[in-house]
Amino acid sequence: MTMGGKAPLLQEFASQVRAIRQGHVEAHLLVMIDGDDWDDAKILEELNKRLDVEGLHDLDENDRVLVIVPRREMDTWVRHLQGTEVTEDKAGYRKLDDASEARSVASSLAKSCNVGAKLDSPLPSLTVTCEKWQAYRRQHRL
Repeated sequence: MTMGGKAPLLQEFASQVRAIRQGHVEAHLLVMIDGDDWDDAKILEELNKRLDVEGLHDLDENDRVLVIVPRREMDTWVRHLQGTEVTEDKAGYRKLDDASEARSVASSLAKSCNVGAKLDSPLPSLTVTCEKWQAYRRQHRL
């Protein structure tokens, strides 16, 4: 199994979780990791392995950590929200030129999710993420 672009995130994950759990920072950790060929369970398993290696317990609902997994690539979500017809079964949509390309799209999505709107999307991982964000906000009173 290759980690590709996931490696830097996975290397820093345990130290970030430790800092939040110990109260050194008053923050929430949003982990967005492309699903590629991994399903959500595999990603969570890998993140929990990183915690275990550092002597930390698995993530639970009390952690101020939200894991978001775009199926395939974040670019798929952005292209969909820009009006391009996409599917989560296919990889290789044109990559974003830079982060600014996604900002307005992400802002619009965040506003929809924040007001509790039911997201009507043909991309299941996008719909699930909006629902997870709403539940996270309720749980942590954001």
